[in-house]
Amino acid sequence: MDMKNLKLSKGIPFYAIVLLFGFALLFNWLFYTERTVYKELKSVKSPYDNVVLVGYLGNCGATCPWSIKVRLETPDGKLILDHVFLAFHCEAVDIEWLDRVHARINGVVLDVFKDRLDDRVDRHSVCPQNP
Repeated sequence: MDMKNLKLSKGIPFYAIVLLFGFALLFNWLFYTERTVYKELKSVKSPYDNVVLVGYLGNCGATCPWSIKVRLETPDGKLILDHVFLAFHCEAVDIEWLDRVHARINGVVLDVFKDRLDDRVDRHSVCPQNP
């Protein structure tokens, strides 16, 4: 075996790994990147702590229904918990703090630090009258 073939055979595993890594990144971008555009509808600051529940209206065009996403954030907009509440086929959000940890979001009472409601799994969410 001459030197040229030896160098080529040593480089094949490296290029195969780089190619597989590139395919993994492309697959992740295509199927796991959220393309929904969200606009803030309502934010309600907790009267007990320095946290805010923020409701967003999501629209990804013709490929999915309108959706509501509620996140727990700091007053300056830094994310604490994402997807506290997620509901599809809904264009309105109603948020009310009940105590230090519980809030009523669209009629469903949640411990916002522990509970999550995802309408794709839990089909009992309530959507208030759309505006």
